[in-house]
Amino acid sequence: MAKLFFGAALLIGLVNVSLSLHAQGSVSLSVCNAGNVAVDALVGKESHVVSSHIAPGTCADVYSEHAGIRAYLGFAFVDSHGQWGTAHRLDLMPDFGLDVLTTAAQNVSVRRGNTDAPAQMQMLFRPRNPTCSSPPSSTYAEDHLPYNATAAQRAIAAQQDRNNSSLSQPTCEPLGYTLNVVAYPDTREVTFKEDCAKCRSKETPLTAEQKAAGQQTVRALSSISPGFAGLVNRADKEAAKEAKDREERLKPPQGINWSDLLPALKRVPMSGGRPPEMPQNIVIRGTVSRIEEAPANAWSEHWVNVYFKESPDAMFGVCALGPEIFQDALGANFRTSMIGKPLEVVGEFQRYYCKEYKGSIRVTLSRQLHPVNTAQFDVAATLWKPRDVPRLPAGPPPVLENPYDPDMPGYSVTSKMAGSALNGYCSGIYDPAETLLTPEQSRFRNANQAAVKAEVQKCVSRFDPVEVAAHRRIAMRYCLGNNDYTDRLHGGRIKPYVECMYKNDTLTAFCTQELKYRAELQHMPNVADQTCRAPIPNGREILVILKGGHDDIGHPVVIPSTGPGLPAILLSPMEPGILQRAGVSTANNRQVAAPGQSVQQAPKPAILAQPVPAPSPSSAAPEAKAARGQLDRAQMNAAAQQKRQQQIAEQRMQAKKYAACKQQAVKDHPEGGGDLVKAYRSCIQALTQRPTTSK
Repeated sequence: MAKLFFGAALLIGLVNVSLSLHAQGSVSLSVCNAGNVAVDALVGKESHVVSSHIAPGTCADVYSEHAGIRAYLGFAFVDSHGQWGTAHRLDLMPDFGLDVLTTAAQNVSVRRGNTDAPAQMQMLFRPRNPTCSSPPSSTYAEDHLPYNATAAQRAIAAQQDRNNSSLSQPTCEPLGYTLNVVAYPDTREVTFKEDCAKCRSKETPLTAEQKAAGQQTVRALSSISPGFAGLVNRADKEAAKEAKDREERLKPPQGINWSDLLPALKRVPMSGGRPPEMPQNIVIRGTVSRIEEAPANAWSEHWVNVYFKESPDAMFGVCALGPEIFQDALGANFRTSMIGKPLEVVGEFQRYYCKEYKGSIRVTLSRQLHPVNTAQFDVAATLWKPRDVPRLPAGPPPVLENPYDPDMPGYSVTSKMAGSALNGYCSGIYDPAETLLTPEQSRFRNANQAAVKAEVQKCVSRFDPVEVAAHRRIAMRYCLGNNDYTDRLHGGRIKPYVECMYKNDTLTAFCTQELKYRAELQHMPNVADQTCRAPIPNGREILVILKGGHDDIGHPVVIPSTGPGLPAILLSPMEPGILQRAGVSTANNRQVAAPGQSVQQAPKPAILAQPVPAPSPSSAAPEAKAARGQLDRAQMNAAAQQKRQQQIAEQRMQAKKYAACKQQAVKDHPEGGGDLVKAYRSCIQALTQRPTTSK
């Protein structure tokens, strides 16, 4: 990369900058050799070409003008075959400002010894003109005289202005540009660096006395103006950050295994940058799975994207602007010859140009690509190991799920969401809500809380949340692909799709069983009609299901010929829980079976709490007072219990009415949407309105 410095700078404290304004502007260009091969910098202005030989670790001033005069630039060197010539390819050019550096193809002749050698200038340098400004009128002594100044005072001020005639001259900024160049003889390519670690700095380091004087000045100014101390601290932090960034840029590329790369990328949000502590310059090895190229007549830029088998979800990959780089490095038939072959890629981690959605390497030089024998690094290679990302355990790789997408609420269910739903359904069956139980059931449940919780956990353990979430996506693709109700010719397939989901989606089927069990507890007359609504895909979900999404990158979309089905626990009657096995009475004195079992009328079971025996006549007199107090307390408890049972009965009746409203709305509007909500709301409002009496 290159550096651009311009404008005036102020020497404050420890800042060692000495650029000053001049009466006449200046534009300069320096070229520093940051590589290991000598480079000839070619500068052509009008019809004259000047060559500057620059050894490694040195710099040369190749351009100096008082105004922004355009010039062609080129770089030549001796390649690995001993041939001198200009570069075959230049890397991305530094950003010097709008149109300051642009590509060119100017053929010229360069004098080498006694002969003229052909060369091509591949860059056009068009710097802007320096900005000049006149001093403000307030700098003149005559402007500061009072209105009643005497003739002597005016004469003295005029003499001062004549002595300081330089104040009347305009000042212009110096514009300085620097290119740090690295040449590669094997591929005849040139890249540009932001820094030249080998080059000697033009800035003279401060002596100990200068540093001490600068610190004393900072302390003095800070005592006068507290804001100055904040300015210095901010400058120190920016300098420290720049030093850290420079150190990171100068580090050599470091190899990374996929087992470290993918988990680190997974933990970075979509809007995040490079994972923490991952080096900026990296090396990856992977097996090419496919190559995607923009069509020849594409209206946009012609990008080529390379995908790897080790990253099947296209989380990380490689791309280049155009096929020429791949052709130079891998051959003209790279589109077919590299499929299934291992490839090593060196470059800077970035997230902006390639199609991979978490990270990539943009290839800008052919020397970044190296066909290798294996996708595994050598045992002796020093690889990056994350410090803040847990290491993958031995054995099969963990399942890397895509995050939940609110735009695809039914299709993008995660294992965490599935586990939460399964826990809720198991609790609804083996540990129902308080309002669904009779007082006797509540007392029995409270006395056996540990056993009830254990049954819930046992139920949850019989499901695999990862499998349940995966089966949801498979079921939606299978049911929609074979019952595509979005097709105009088969628009009536919404009902077969819903029936298919009841037979293949674990979450929908288990939710329905839990809902039927709740209806049993509430003694609703239409228990068989209680069903949970199957997920109906929205527009984006339909597109992903039928056309493919991130999970389908690298292979065509195939509609399954068979569905995933339901787990065995849902295909047979569920094991009765402790509440069912205890035989406690329900609100209508009828035993409730577990979902999937028939409900049989049972004789009224004995009450668990034993009655208190009546006292004997011999003990009645001494205990009369105590008996009366006990009777009063019993009557009060009975009244409170009766009131509580009435409240519970009213809540149950209200819940039944609300459930009936919901069931009727779903039955009338199976397609869902606003009509279902409107019908449900109207039914609830009708229930809550009190009848009016006419006078």
